[in-house]
Amino acid sequence: MVVDNIMEEDDPYGWFIADFGSLALQCVGCITQFYGTWEDMAIVAACSFIWLVVRRLVIRRYNLIFGSIEVLVVAFITGAVTSFIWRYIYAVKELFMCHIFTIFLSSMYVYFPGSEIVFGAYEVYVGNFIHGSSRLIGALIRLMYMSFGLLIGWQCFGRGLLVYEEDFGEIGNSLIMGSSCPAFSADVFNIEPWWLVAFVFTLILTPLALIEFKVRPRDMLIPGITTYVTLVLNEVLNHGCDFGTCTQLPSYINNCIILFVGANVAYVFGYFYSYPAVNSLSSVILVFAPGASTMVRILNQMGREHGITNESVITTTSDLFANVGMVGVSYALGIILASSYWSVIMSRKDMKGNGSMQKKRVYFSYRGQQY
Repeated sequence: MVVDNIMEEDDPYGWFIADFGSLALQCVGCITQFYGTWEDMAIVAACSFIWLVVRRLVIRRYNLIFGSIEVLVVAFITGAVTSFIWRYIYAVKELFMCHIFTIFLSSMYVYFPGSEIVFGAYEVYVGNFIHGSSRLIGALIRLMYMSFGLLIGWQCFGRGLLVYEEDFGEIGNSLIMGSSCPAFSADVFNIEPWWLVAFVFTLILTPLALIEFKVRPRDMLIPGITTYVTLVLNEVLNHGCDFGTCTQLPSYINNCIILFVGANVAYVFGYFYSYPAVNSLSSVILVFAPGASTMVRILNQMGREHGITNESVITTTSDLFANVGMVGVSYALGIILASSYWSVIMSRKDMKGNGSMQKKRVYFSYRGQQY
């Protein structure tokens, strides 16, 4: 697949810029995508710095041993460092539970299988049932492994730290979910003023996402515009109605609108400048981190097994797969709607181009009148 080929290309920046870009991407993503605070961003920076050092000095050096479990090692380090900071460094112990989820999601930002979820749903729609469904199932299993890595790491310093209203014993206190905690506090900006997040932080996030996708600076303009437009649109759709001026749309509808607009922008550049639309859309999908809400559901599912999760957030395994599918479909639907007519437009352009090239070949092969 095209996305796989992009990620397998040689890094044009070198290891230092690539790792620094990943660190900055997760810190800025903590603010823009998961609505964290400055303190959350500092903790994300600490977690990301430690696992980046371990990944560079240990995992990449001994790739035959640790390469296959890289995501598990990163998740374990994130869980362990987070539990250590909350217990021994953070001053306020009466914690708002969603901050922990914000740190987890932000620190694992670059590992979310967003392209597998979105393009898996897309492939199922176009008839590639085996390939598409295997991508969706693989994405869900990957999220489960990430969740287990976080929970195992949390046991290092987090056991017994959280106190619930009822006594669930040592097992309950070793878990990390609240009674009804959402993935992140998406209803408010934790950083004010709001335009600082909606316009400035998203502008910073855009080139960092392109560096993560190994896009060279000379090639950043087109995918950068596409990514920035979708990020700003996401903020407008999710927060433009916060002041009661209109009725806010469901999140799934917002996802569809965002990718529909983003796909149209990508196809416009593809039409006029022959830049592949999938390259622009890949960075767009990365910044929205599809699968983040599913991982929180998985963590809450672990709490349900020990009776500490409220009935309102009880999930089953089938619900988890349905959530992955719904997230993938909501994003893929926007791409499908845009490609339904852009495929015709691009085909006609290619036909005209092939015709003109054929005429040019005939013209330049003309040798004059033959006797």
